[in-house]
Amino acid sequence: MGHWSIHIDEGEFGDIALTDLNVIILYDTPQLMFNGGWIETIYIDERANETQRQAIEGILTGRPAALGHSQPVCRERNATRYLPIHLRIRAAKNVCGLMVSSTRQSKTSGDKTE
Repeated sequence: MGHWSIHIDEGEFGDIALTDLNVIILYDTPQLMFNGGWIETIYIDERANETQRQAIEGILTGRPAALGHSQPVCRERNATRYLPIHLRIRAAKNVCGLMVSSTRQSKTSGDKTE
């Protein structure tokens, strides 16, 4: 099991602003990830409006007109969830802190996730 944490400093998808939103992709994979068979859940910052949510989910799932990161490797995709996501990054120390809905915390430093 692992995750990707994404903070969008600034940007847009077409004319849809995505600046300052957070996204988490939680995945469960087989030991050899390139074999596919991933189970994935996307968590989008609850601050995103409906248009932003659709844009982000489209980008991440590879729906038409968007590029997807995991389309070929996912066996199962759970329903997207919308939660408060607080992501703090200290680039100088290569440390990232993540809190989702105050129920789960993760701290990443270099190659190690706690």
